[in-house]
Formats: sequence, structure tokens, C-alpha cells
Amino acid sequence: HPPLTHPSRTHAPPASVLGEAFYPNLVLDLEKADFGCILNDTPRSLPLTISNPSRVAANYSWSFIKEDIPEGRSRRNVHDPNAIPPFDILPIRGSLPPGTSETVELYYKGGIGSKVRGRAMCELKGGPSYEVALSAESAAVSYKIDKHSLEFGLQNYDRVEEKEIFLQNTSRVPLTFQASGSWSDPILIFLGWA
Repeated sequence: HPPLTHPSRTHAPPASVLGEAFYPNLVLDLEKADFGCILNDTPRSLPLTISNPSRVAANYSWSFIKEDIPEGRSRRNVHDPNAIPPFDILPIRGSLPPGTSETVELYYKGGIGSKVRGRAMCELKGGPSYEVALSAESAAVSYKIDKHSLEFGLQNYDRVEEKEIFLQNTSRVPLTFQASGSWSDPILIFLGWA
């Protein structure tokens, strides 16, 4: 080690210098954010927790990289925050003190019959960058029902008669249903989607 000296002193006592460098770092709880298939023109959000395990504040900002997947063509990456309006993240930038965590929200605004892939890029000032793969699609609800009415004919009041109706979800959007009815009212089937 070179000795430390002071201009007003002629004698330099030996001294050792030890230093540490700390860099910001983040831990993300997701590597992939799959929004699944949602109903056309509706939003969906997913939480993403980011943590700062380092000893210094982590100042971050997000941007997006779009992956175009036209049929029969190769992928093209576009590093432009406005390139993929279906995706968003809030907050778009922030600062995490050492040892803290924060939940950000990833958003997808479903288009009409769209299928989108991309990456959210978290850039850390003075530190590394992180990527979260994004995928989502939107579609209309469609289904088939094999019968629109059931004919039971005349029945004795103490006899139970059963009939089946087959409902098939022909779309990629999750479909829920509920059947209700009574002896005097017709059976109604209520359809919904997740």
C-alpha cells in the first residue's frame, strides 16, 4: 500500500486504506407476466413486486420492447415506449430506499382480437437492467349450446325428469355460467366471462 502523506508533515506514518463500493440492485418477483386471454376491449392488471436488497437507493425507470409477430415474418424489436400501447406499468419510475419493496402494476388493455408479446425493461441508474416478458391476447366470447329449449311434456308432480344441455366454450376467453330455475319458471342460463 502506498503511504498517506500530508503536505505539512515531513514524516508519513504508514496507514492502510480499505474501501467498499456499493451498487444498486433489484429483485423482481416475476420473470414472465402472462395476462392470458381476456375479453375484447377490456383491461387486466397484474402485480409485480420489486425489492431493493442493496445498501444504496435504487432509482429505476421502465420502458417497453415490442415483439411483432406477423404471420410468416421474423420478429422485429422496437425500443419505443409508445410502440405498444396495450401495455403500461405504474409507477413508470421511482426510487426504492435500501431494504424496501414496492408493488407496481402491469396493465394490458385488450384490443379487438389481438395477440401481443413484448418485454418490460427496468433500467436501474448505476446498476443493471431487468426484463419481464409480457404476453397477452384478447378475443370475443363465443359458445355453442346444443338445445335452446327442453320439452318435458306432461309429468306427474311426484316424478323427477332429467334432461341434459351441452354448453361448449368455443373461444379462448374463460367462460363461466350459472343455471337457475324453478317448477313454475323456465330454466335460465347466465353466461359470464373472467
